[in-house]
Amino acid sequence: MLQKKVKLNNGKEIPIIGLGTWRINGKEYIRNSITSALEIGYRHIDTAWVYENEQDIGIILSDILKNKKFNIKREDLFITSKLWNTFHHNVKEGVIQTLRHLKLEYLDLYLVHWPVSFKSKNNYETDRDKEGNPILLDFDPVSVWKQMEELVESGLTKSIGVANFGTQNLTKILENCRIKPVINQFELHPYLKQTDLQNFCTNHNIQIQSYSSLGSSDNENTAPNLKEDPLLSKLAQNRNITTSQLILSYLTHKNICVIPKSTNPTHIHQNSQLIQLTDQEVQQIESIKTEYRYVDLPSFGKDRFK
Repeated sequence: MLQKKVKLNNGKEIPIIGLGTWRINGKEYIRNSITSALEIGYRHIDTAWVYENEQDIGIILSDILKNKKFNIKREDLFITSKLWNTFHHNVKEGVIQTLRHLKLEYLDLYLVHWPVSFKSKNNYETDRDKEGNPILLDFDPVSVWKQMEELVESGLTKSIGVANFGTQNLTKILENCRIKPVINQFELHPYLKQTDLQNFCTNHNIQIQSYSSLGSSDNENTAPNLKEDPLLSKLAQNRNITTSQLILSYLTHKNICVIPKSTNPTHIHQNSQLIQLTDQEVQQIESIKTEYRYVDLPSFGKDRFK
């Protein structure tokens, strides 16, 4: 499954499985995670400016690319990062900072992280109000996207896409773009199927990529545990796989890219060992009635998923 790639609407290909790095911080954790993944055969790594781990990832990637033991070239890798909400007035500065952190000359994919603009401090950190919430600005998807298109034309990234975008902002981009978004990365799993958004992306030839596929949450004490869902647990047990493997197999069955994150080498390996589900198993998973969004972020405003 690690060798499987999906063709994007610009003709380029992306591995269907990648390594997510959200909340992986600390040089040794990142080194172990990325090294384990690359040794297993992963070639896609997903990060973001706001994760505050790009610099550590850059050091590790630089070491690996120089190490003959790995025999990995830059063109063998698919590196994704994301434009943070404070860079919408200066998109080029966002990608330049990311490339400097990652010690790379170009990205394979650069995503607009959220359809939400934040007021920034001088160093592009988020400016906050007295309650600690980000200060929101008007978001102009067309202006941001025109700047994203310039990054492709200047060779700073091979492909551009979005994350957390709903149909409203996607439509505005599609009506005004020269380069279509190749991907929409959004939360997607058996508890949050987002069928209308899936259909919209499919109809417009925008590849879907799932994050928090296994139910990662800030509210782990109160949130339902996706991996302990009775039906999912039973289906996984019947196939002698983990519930995580079942969920990821369900998503890749639908040709959806996944970026599960882990610092555990065993889990990193398991997340790449996926199976072909039957149509009946897929139907059973899609019959689950529980609905829950794990990554909600109300402080990002009412339009955060539009």
